[in-house]
Amino acid sequence: METIDRFVPYFPKTVEERTHRFIAMPVEGHCLEPRIMDGDTIVVDLDATPTIGNVVLARQDYKLLVKILEDRSGQLWLVALQEEHSRKVTGNTEILGIVVGCARWF
Repeated sequence: METIDRFVPYFPKTVEERTHRFIAMPVEGHCLEPRIMDGDTIVVDLDATPTIGNVVLARQDYKLLVKILEDRSGQLWLVALQEEHSRKVTGNTEILGIVVGCARWF
C-alpha cells in the first residue's frame, strides 16, 4: 500500500487546464533559492507548453532539474538563480512540464 506523506492542493486556473496531468514532487537542491527551497514540494503541469521565463522540470543526462527556461542569444538555457548551476539545452534535454505551484512546510 502506498503512503501519502502530504496532500498538495492545486486548483487548475483555466477550463483547459482541468484536462491536464499534474505531479507533485519534492525538490532537492538550492539552485532556485530563495524562490524554490530545498525540501519544497513543487506541482508540475505535464501537459502545458513551456515558454521563455517559465520554471520547468527537465531531464538532462538522466538527471531531473528544476530551472528557469531562458533564451540567450537564440540558445535555450536552463537557468538557476546561482549562475554556476545553469545548463544549456542540448539534444539530451527533455522539458517534462511547467512548475505551477510550490508548497513549503515549516
